[in-house]
Amino acid sequence: MKKALFILISLVVLLTFAAAQHKISLSDKSMRKAIVKLYKTASVEEVPYSKSLYGNLQGKFFRIKEGNTVIAFSYLGRVNNSNSEFFDYYALFNTQYRIIKLSIYNYNASHGEAVCAPSWLKQFVLYDGKEILKVGKNIDAISGATISTHSFTENIQELYKKIYLLK
Repeated sequence: MKKALFILISLVVLLTFAAAQHKISLSDKSMRKAIVKLYKTASVEEVPYSKSLYGNLQGKFFRIKEGNTVIAFSYLGRVNNSNSEFFDYYALFNTQYRIIKLSIYNYNASHGEAVCAPSWLKQFVLYDGKEILKVGKNIDAISGATISTHSFTENIQELYKKIYLLK
């Protein structure tokens, strides 16, 4: 009886924690700082949620404007490494949907933080979504960060399935 009660309580705690992970609250402070640095007079406008645009992505799209003209796009998102580990990042795109800046700013995982290194992230700069990204082929693998490299690369690939809907 005690064992069954322990299992039930453990299951409730784990499910509560897992549900909390899906209710993400991403801080866009780091992203907005980068936008101001690149585009001094730009304004940032969040793209309203639609299932067709966001799909399974855990994040938000933004349009960067000067006046009424869209000059760039950004995405602020979360990558789940496992059931309980995640990291948050932002990506800035030009109007041709090429990545111009990428940063992982909140790494909440026990290992694999080498994916946060600008030297590793720069291989995504100018990526336009036209080729399939594969860790070990056109994306460098990182020893000790296998899950993070694959999770991040897959997330970027998913992002490119949706970003062209921002037109």
